[in-house]
Amino acid sequence: MQLFQDSHAQPGDMVAFDIFCGDLNFDTCSPGDAMEQGHEIFSWYTDPCRLGPHQDEPWAIGTLMNPLRMYDEAVATPESLKR
Repeated sequence: MQLFQDSHAQPGDMVAFDIFCGDLNFDTCSPGDAMEQGHEIFSWYTDPCRLGPHQDEPWAIGTLMNPLRMYDEAVATPESLKR
């Protein structure tokens, strides 16, 4: 990100925030995502929903869909998931 900003900055530019886009499909729960959960990017940027590797804020709604529970009534339809 710093290299991009250095090469594209104009005199007087002030960066208020950065936006990352791409395939960032990993979560804080899956053992298979351990490398991503401990990535050094989390020492530069803050994920407001993340306390640390393997731990979200208590109020955060996780994105991990447990295949054994994905057809439960609470998450089976967009309407019930919204509730």
